[in-house]
Amino acid sequence: MHGTTRATAPDLLVDGGETGALMRALDWSGSPLEQPHLWPQSLRSVVGLLLASKFPMFVAWGPELGLLYNDSYAEILGAKHPWALGRRFQDVWREIWPEISVLVDETMAGNAVYREDLPLVMNRYGYDEQTWFTFSYSPVRDESGAVAGVYCACTETTEKVRLNQKLEAKVSETAAERDRVWLNSRDLLVVVGADGIFRAVNPAWKTILGRDPDELIGGSFLDFVWAEDAVATQSALDEAAAASDLTDFQNRFTHKDGTPRWISWRTSVEGDLVYAYGRDVTDTMANADALERSEARTRSIFETSYQFQGFLSPDGILLDANPASLAGISARLYDVVGLPLWDTPWFTGTPGLPEIMKAAIPRVASGQMLRAEFDVNLLGETRTFDFSIRPITNASGAVIGIVPDAIDITDQRRTEEALRQAQKMEAVGQLTGGVAHDFNNLLTIIRSSSDLLRRPGLSEDRRERYITAIADTVDRASKLTGQLLAFARRQALKPEVFDVVEHVADILDMMRTMAGARIEIRTEMSDKPCLIEADLGQFETAIINMAVNARDAMNGEGTLTVRVASVVQVPSIRGMNARVGDFVSVALSDTGSGIPADALVQIFEPFYTTKDVGKGTGLGLSQVYGFVKQSGGDVDVETDVGAGTTFTLYLPMSKRDATEAPRSEDRGGAELAEHGHGRRVLVVEDNADVGNFSTQVLHDLGYETVWASSAEDALKRLDAGASFDVVFSDVVMPGTSGVELAQQIRLRFPELPVVLTSGYSEVLAEKGTHGFDLLQKPYAIEDLSRMLRRVTQGRWSGAGSI
Repeated sequence: MHGTTRATAPDLLVDGGETGALMRALDWSGSPLEQPHLWPQSLRSVVGLLLASKFPMFVAWGPELGLLYNDSYAEILGAKHPWALGRRFQDVWREIWPEISVLVDETMAGNAVYREDLPLVMNRYGYDEQTWFTFSYSPVRDESGAVAGVYCACTETTEKVRLNQKLEAKVSETAAERDRVWLNSRDLLVVVGADGIFRAVNPAWKTILGRDPDELIGGSFLDFVWAEDAVATQSALDEAAAASDLTDFQNRFTHKDGTPRWISWRTSVEGDLVYAYGRDVTDTMANADALERSEARTRSIFETSYQFQGFLSPDGILLDANPASLAGISARLYDVVGLPLWDTPWFTGTPGLPEIMKAAIPRVASGQMLRAEFDVNLLGETRTFDFSIRPITNASGAVIGIVPDAIDITDQRRTEEALRQAQKMEAVGQLTGGVAHDFNNLLTIIRSSSDLLRRPGLSEDRRERYITAIADTVDRASKLTGQLLAFARRQALKPEVFDVVEHVADILDMMRTMAGARIEIRTEMSDKPCLIEADLGQFETAIINMAVNARDAMNGEGTLTVRVASVVQVPSIRGMNARVGDFVSVALSDTGSGIPADALVQIFEPFYTTKDVGKGTGLGLSQVYGFVKQSGGDVDVETDVGAGTTFTLYLPMSKRDATEAPRSEDRGGAELAEHGHGRRVLVVEDNADVGNFSTQVLHDLGYETVWASSAEDALKRLDAGASFDVVFSDVVMPGTSGVELAQQIRLRFPELPVVLTSGYSEVLAEKGTHGFDLLQKPYAIEDLSRMLRRVTQGRWSGAGSI
């Protein structure tokens, strides 16, 4: 490589201490290694490991074995640091290369090497010094599986060896002392003749290999060596006999039970005798082998998995991604490596998702595991993923990396949706029948009362009774449609922030009255406010509906426990993933009969009931379900047949303060409709029958009315200069809706009040009234009069009409 291009080192070097900083600042043009951003993942992983370690480590990489190391190894280099960083391994340790080159060659051939207290004459400070080191060389494989480098973990044992030498010299002063060391050593000690016959062994042979000394003395050393290692062991003994200095080798010895044990030997020669010291390293070798196999398996799974997988630094920088995830965004690894995860095409195509992922990384880096389900836009198609992200820690528990994992569950969700749709279609028949049955009952009362009112000579008492029956039936019909809209999540809610603890406590007296004297109601309330933003009336209705259901399940006798608490997760409900966040849970537990398994899947369907005829509409729990779903929450059911049932509402906790309760006007009982006094009302209604009836009713109340059959017609009249005191408009109309009309009037005629009316509107259900007054159908004449009087009071007092 030539030139002076300076590359920014990968983010895995950020926490690498002084040496990591040097790597980031190094001019790599003079190094046999490539620029850091071109390093393969296998090298990145090893460098990340050694920089995070406090133990002396290095890696020599590539054909010329460029040297990379950590702060601890820099101390071993002495004055060679920082010059040695990125240099050829052979150039850095030129003075000991003859001794270690054969070990390097063996490692590059794919074999792990271990040496203990290896003597080396080093020149680290400008002069030669005798040192000893214990180390292991392990082959490091690249992405193709070929050996591309040598990884070393080492420690300098010079002081230990010198101390041992002093101790050995002292021990050798007397035979008794030698005998003590011989007898008490926990490692193998053996004396072998030039002919390979055991002359002496210490008791450790029994402990380590299960061999009695009497069994070994007079036998051949090779007779107890693992058969596959016999030739290499003979060569090692021959080298030891010919050497004038210490010699090291490893082999497997056969235990008494027939299993092999790895022994690391150090030998010395005195005359015709070979003195050998052996240490059992079986566990060390097994761990190294297991680690290598595990890394190979992990890499294989990573490369072949159909899941989207990657590897990140603790601060969220992408270091690697598997082929499946790259194919998902039609990218190559070098297109995305080095980018923050949230800035990669996996997330940037979906609004809001990069911010979610950016906020998640610090939580995972602190040790948390997160999981969520996301709809992600990839290559122009929206796919659903089950996404998890978890930390990777080292032996000390520190987070050294982050692993994201995503499973494409789009087809699964589509299948589930198709199944749900089929179930919904099946429920439509039941719903239609239930609605027809209940409304026919109500219409029968209205029709019969209307027919009776037409009879001549009807007494005033009976006339009043029939009129009251019609009015009461209309109220019942209104409640029925309200419950149906609640189940369908299409009711126009009036959300406000309130404390669940406070309002549940407020309705306890009502619950006790409803439950009866033989049902004990217990409470377990949070000692802190539990604020939610929801329709208070619908919330209280849901609680009462659950309480009624519990009362009936207990047949009027038992214990009902009401619990309110704050939670940080909604559990998995009906097969959906758990949701992490701040929620308020409201649970009602009864000691009733429980719910059979075959009924559990239907309890939230409208008109489904297990009660006797006439004792329930089957809409109570459907209202609970619709309300909680429309409010962004969920409802869970736990039941034990014969023991009882617990219904739990989960509603998102609000971060805003509680809303001051609105002060409703005092109706003063059955108030009569007030005269309109000539106020001009623009009635906007596309249905001719309703339009004619509305204008007639308003005219009878003393209002002057003009009927417009569409929003466009109404705007033309206003633009033409027609003057009105108020606009009374339906919401659901062809073309421009009532809400859109009201918004146009607010923009163009800001002083003109608008009152909306609707029995159902998807727009109102999803987006609310946008601040406009709403009169729910069916409405009473008194309610209409009161609403119009209130919104026109200021204008009628002297402001005039537009």
